[in-house]
Amino acid sequence: MMKPDDIYTVMLNKKFRSSFLNVLLILGVLGVLPFFVNSFFVHPAADDFIFANTSLQHGAWQAQINWYNAWTGRYFSTFLLSNSPLVYHWPFGYKLIPVFLLALLIFSLFLLLRSLFRGIFKTKTILIYSLTLLFIYLHRFPSTNWGLYWMTGAFTYQLGNISMLLLLWALTGIMRSPGRKQKTAFTFFAVAMVFVSVGCNEITMLLVNALLLTVFLVEYGMQKKVNRYVLILIIVAVALSVFVFVSPGKEARELTWDQSHQLLASVLATFRRTFSQVVFRLIYSPLLIFSVLAFPFFDRLGSYFVHREIKLFNVNPLIAVAWLLLLPAMFFPLHYSLGPYEPHAERITNLIFLFFILDWFWLEILLITYVKRTGRFSLPGKRTYVYALVMMLMFYGFFPVREHNRIRTAWADIISGRSYRFNHLMNERTLYLENSDCSSCVVPAIKVLPETIVYKWFYVTGKGSEKFWMNREIAKYYGKKSLKILDKRKSDHQKKNPEKRKKNHE
Repeated sequence: MMKPDDIYTVMLNKKFRSSFLNVLLILGVLGVLPFFVNSFFVHPAADDFIFANTSLQHGAWQAQINWYNAWTGRYFSTFLLSNSPLVYHWPFGYKLIPVFLLALLIFSLFLLLRSLFRGIFKTKTILIYSLTLLFIYLHRFPSTNWGLYWMTGAFTYQLGNISMLLLLWALTGIMRSPGRKQKTAFTFFAVAMVFVSVGCNEITMLLVNALLLTVFLVEYGMQKKVNRYVLILIIVAVALSVFVFVSPGKEARELTWDQSHQLLASVLATFRRTFSQVVFRLIYSPLLIFSVLAFPFFDRLGSYFVHREIKLFNVNPLIAVAWLLLLPAMFFPLHYSLGPYEPHAERITNLIFLFFILDWFWLEILLITYVKRTGRFSLPGKRTYVYALVMMLMFYGFFPVREHNRIRTAWADIISGRSYRFNHLMNERTLYLENSDCSSCVVPAIKVLPETIVYKWFYVTGKGSEKFWMNREIAKYYGKKSLKILDKRKSDHQKKNPEKRKKNHE
């Protein structure tokens, strides 16, 4: 019978590592693929039409000014939304947006990991690790519709994720490049990413400022001198943040929410969201089991970093702990500006969960490296590791891996035909609105709403649906006076039972 020590040794065997990497590659591809496929079934909704209508009415540049003065200081996301495929009546372009964002997300993760582990892992291995991180993220994706498939949410929040990853890549380039020309080139790129990140949303804006300040202080503590390249980035980030913060639209938007600016209630709501959106997601996602699986490899990696001056992996682990605490605190701006009972926290979780995953693994590597460098503590033994791994496998085999699995849901929407059917019905509606001469249009309700790509709250039907603001904007986009979405099943039922309808009327 194989002993725990033998299991640990086998996991570090070259053949086992190769097989394990192939398993991770398959998991990564299976995890990402359904999200690419579902992209071709999406349709615009809600604010997508508001931004398009504003641009079509006033022009893209004037629309930008209007948004800054009347609703938000998010200058970059509003710029993209004011020039979206809807403005140019290019419906297929709308479907390409999640494809483009997913590809950028994979690419930015790959760039970052390659800059960190260049010379340690092969390119194929780094790509597999990138897909694995994305698998963990997508498995417990807080809201796929907010984070990928609804253009307004994706440009506002997911693009902030991507620009921050690219900013991290540029920062590692600044710190690791030996020459002034290379540092300057990375700084120019970093400035562009700061511009994008700050202009996407307020949470990314705060995270960018915190990130740059952290890098600046760590660099100063280790080198005892000011890193002027990072200092330039801080100045740019602060200036852009002030531009966002003082926008008349930001204040005007917050005033529309009656429950905004409640300090104590917002603090309590932040704690509540931390547990519901982060702590439980940590427990129920594959993050913990992947952390245990990675321990033998991180153990070897820690020995490598101890003997090499790689700044990012030789800092105090408390810095990573501080970031683990900071990330959930980003729920506070949401609740303070929109109220403690704001229900749509998933859009913020879409942001912080990705960096929570990265920070979690960074902390694990830092702790192992710190223990090896200082010798103050001892790492868990091989027997302890194997027991922990077995317990994790049993735990995830019986419960959490089966619950709220976004990857499974994405595959189910494709295999069941729900995504295809939704797309077909929406295409029929779009063709009718484009070609019909109706002024006050009535269309049947769409009953097939795949969870992966549709936010059901956007689809209001029945009596009074023509007064709902989202339907008014759709009608305006297609040049109609109003749009009523009729519950077709009720209509058919009433036609078959005219006596009952008359009795109810009386």
